[in-house]
Amino acid sequence: MKKIITILMAIVIVIGTSNTVEAYTGIQPWFIEEIEEADGSWRIIPSSFDQKNLSENMTRAEFCEVLIRGYLKLYPEIPRGVEENVFSDSNEYYINTAYYLGITSGYTDGTFRPNSTITRQEIFQMLYKMLELYKGEYNFDSEQKSRIFGTFSDAEMISDWAKEATIVVRYEGIVKGDNEKRINPLNKTTRAEGIIMVKRMLDSTVVKKVIIGEEVNTPTPEIDNDEVNGLSTNKLNDVDPNYDIYSPLNQLGYNSAKHEYVYDSGDRYVSSDQAKQHMVTITIDVWHLDSNDNKYSATKTLTVNESIADRVILVFNEIYAGSEQFPIHNIHAYAWRSSSTSEHNQGLAIDINPNQNYMIRNGGIIAGLYWKPNEDPFSIPENGDVVNAFKKYGFSWGGNAWRSANDYMHFSYFGR
Repeated sequence: MKKIITILMAIVIVIGTSNTVEAYTGIQPWFIEEIEEADGSWRIIPSSFDQKNLSENMTRAEFCEVLIRGYLKLYPEIPRGVEENVFSDSNEYYINTAYYLGITSGYTDGTFRPNSTITRQEIFQMLYKMLELYKGEYNFDSEQKSRIFGTFSDAEMISDWAKEATIVVRYEGIVKGDNEKRINPLNKTTRAEGIIMVKRMLDSTVVKKVIIGEEVNTPTPEIDNDEVNGLSTNKLNDVDPNYDIYSPLNQLGYNSAKHEYVYDSGDRYVSSDQAKQHMVTITIDVWHLDSNDNKYSATKTLTVNESIADRVILVFNEIYAGSEQFPIHNIHAYAWRSSSTSEHNQGLAIDINPNQNYMIRNGGIIAGLYWKPNEDPFSIPENGDVVNAFKKYGFSWGGNAWRSANDYMHFSYFGR
């Protein structure tokens, strides 16, 4: 029987005294929590916003900056030519980057109009283009589209060019509509609203929050602690009483025992639908680092292959208990990608703090910004708690696993 997995991510932020609310003005009470997450977890709010009222309307240039800052939190690969100006009325880096990524094309007269205020449907379109970069093409049938549009009382106001984008941002839980079920596509957007929509877009790249217009408020956990050797997903002192250092399941790289452990008598998943049947979501304890370099405890959810869920929990228990208290700001695991060899497709690979642990090949940066383990606290040390914990349970580190490339963010169970 086909197993359909529905996932709802909950990012838990543990904050004593709020510094974010004090740093900005114009934050409505109902926006505070998400602004905290946008600033503390994702760090997408530009420093220039410190002097701006977040309840005022956002400009097109301001939204570009927040959105591209969000792009750099995923798997960044800055396109060539960004340094070249493409619009007659702007030479801003973030605007050029959005153009070269295909997120915006500007106006037909060759302008971008950076100081014009941005409408909600313009934001929907740019978020949609960003999501396509990360997740690939969306395909909805007519029934699904009708069901999603049916959640809006003002759907007829959405411009034709923004309809597909509006479906996607609703599907991903980025927008919900107001109390009268209006999506307000032509309305201007405040800075706070723009920031929160980008933050929700980033949340949706980890797991999906809404399925075809139906809210998912009380999901059933996809991993049963009793099915994972009695392990809790959230206890620091959990250990594996059956750990065997010589077991082939704990050796680095691919071997037949690992293959059978993951696939039984089968083989690699060849489609996202097939892969999703074998994914589960776990909760892990992590250390966060606030803007004042203070560490605090939090939790994150992670979607991985069901066969390795128990050992992933053990890995992060050891990282959390380690003397380094290594801070994890951003983490990704299962994601269906076009590459047939990607271990992320199989739920067998995990990337940690991508920006600060880049991937390089032949001296060129493929993804991320840098790797500075002795300078940046989010960069992973070669012989530190993170690498050692993964290695113990059979995960290879991309920082030293291959000759052809170094991927310092990447850990994979088959060593690929």
